[in-house]
Amino acid sequence: MKTYLIKRSGNGECFLKVGVTQFRDSKDRHNFEKTKLVDAELPISDKIRRMLNGEKYLPDDAYPDVEELAVAEFQHESQAIFLEHALITEFKPIQYIPKLQFSGRNECFVYSAVP
Repeated sequence: MKTYLIKRSGNGECFLKVGVTQFRDSKDRHNFEKTKLVDAELPISDKIRRMLNGEKYLPDDAYPDVEELAVAEFQHESQAIFLEHALITEFKPIQYIPKLQFSGRNECFVYSAVP
């Protein structure tokens, strides 16, 4: 189990997101894709850049850009959940609610406020 801190952006917004996941890569937790990258209507340079970053599909949500900033891996789920709760409590003064609905949007924070 992992606790992660990621930067998400898209739709004119940029923010931090804290959470827990069982996925091998925490970015995969937010990429529930439908369109294969090779089939996407993107410039070839974008396709190549994304493929070199290991992407295979385009995210199907409004915040497609996900950058992993920090990850802590734990043996026990309770440890990951404890750290997530501690981070959410610490960042509470800079909480940010994204404009569009998605699971976990109450665990987001102002990106520019974090050094």
